Amino acid sequence: MYQPDFSDIQFRASSLEALVDTSIKNKYEDALTIIEQAEYDKWLADGKTHLKSFLKLQEKIDKKANQNYLEITDSTKTELYNIWLKSIGIAQFTGSKDTDRGDNYEQASIELLNFAYNENFEKNSERKFNKIIQGEADIVATKSVVDIKTKSTFVTFDKANQTTADNHFWQLWGYKKLYNKDLSHIAFCLPSYTDVDIYKAQELKTKNISEVEEIKKTKEQVYSNMNFDRFNKKSLVKLFKVDSLKLKNDKILKDTEIDENLVYELLQQCRVYLQGISNNNLHLFKN
Repeated sequence: MYQPDFSDIQFRASSLEALVDTSIKNKYEDALTIIEQAEYDKWLADGKTHLKSFLKLQEKIDKKANQNYLEITDSTKTELYNIWLKSIGIAQFTGSKDTDRGDNYEQASIELLNFAYNENFEKNSERKFNKIIQGEADIVATKSVVDIKTKSTFVTFDKANQTTADNHFWQLWGYKKLYNKDLSHIAFCLPSYTDVDIYKAQELKTKNISEVEEIKKTKEQVYSNMNFDRFNKKSLVKLFKVDSLKLKNDKILKDTEIDENLVYELLQQCRVYLQGISNNNLHLFKN
């Protein structure tokens, strides 16, 4: 009988955000919002600790103080369900333009990064594993891991900023643990498409156009959208350090403040939940 064993699954670093982000943030965020805290402090100073509103806030504070363990959230359960689906050959993820672009143009992006920062980085090919996570960082430098994000359009590249980089915090946190590095960076890159890919795009874009002049204009626009040689090469790379999470009340949680044992304990719960999904669906398979 088909029965996958998830008791020792090593989760991908790229899946950590979906698995642990919400729970870890809940652990480290303040119990009260800024407005709630102001109300609480006012009632406390006025001696109005008997008010129902005050007691409700006190209950939230006490619950936070007694939060000795983490629980997986509904969003985490959804991600675990998707992992189980993939294990039985039912894939939810179909890819994206940026995913395909990243696979095909990673080396071109690394070359851009090397040019912009006068480095000699090479693509890392060593996949690392520890007791519960696994991953393969794009670049492993002396003190840092670097993740390459090759953008598919000028607009997505232009809009990439520190917030965009911080969205990948957990993937880079995982890489740092796996490769034993103190720092992590993300490089957003915009290398030009190859002539072959530009030609294919031009043909696809103009296949239903009959007028010669319109075909010409469309092909010129496609070329302009996909070839970036007119720009300064150094401007086609954006490098960001990733080392913190933004919490409620504008609070910043540095990666050094996160108890990694809590993360691993949470992932162990994920293993148990995932095995539960599998055990509950054994009836789907032939004996």
